[in-house]
Amino acid sequence: MLLHTGQTKKKKHQISFTLRYYYNGAIKESFLHFESAERLDAAGLTGKIVHLLERYGLNYKNNL
Repeated sequence: MLLHTGQTKKKKHQISFTLRYYYNGAIKESFLHFESAERLDAAGLTGKIVHLLERYGLNYKNNL
């Protein structure tokens, strides 16, 4: 999972989520989601990541 943080024109923080994976002999990247970010500390980002992985049904607990 790749994360990129930035600010909107209204000075609000947002995070873009991109998934990088190996499939059929090649490395692929798929953009998943933009989301606003109230907290950019480790706990805040971890919560956003876990929520997003669960939302898309990605079984992160068994695949890390």
